[in-house]
Amino acid sequence: MPVWITHGEHDHLLNVSGARNSTAALRQAYAARGKTPEQVAELVRYTEYADAAFSVPDYHAAFGPTYEDRDILRWLLDQAKPGNAGD
Repeated sequence: MPVWITHGEHDHLLNVSGARNSTAALRQAYAARGKTPEQVAELVRYTEYADAAFSVPDYHAAFGPTYEDRDILRWLLDQAKPGNAGD
């Protein structure tokens, strides 16, 4: 199942290490199941936002810059659950 994790570098509620560690664990799990590095890169994506990406200084609200990123939204809409039509 493809996933794109986004997180603010200076999130004041959730430490960024959780997102970094989750990303690394997912990538390792896919690699352990025999996925190529290219496949892993497609399945697990990660964006960490610097403070400048936030229009309001709430670095926990990573949904703001995430929703503003057309590449992420296009990627999300291109995803399909395995076994569904179109994949």
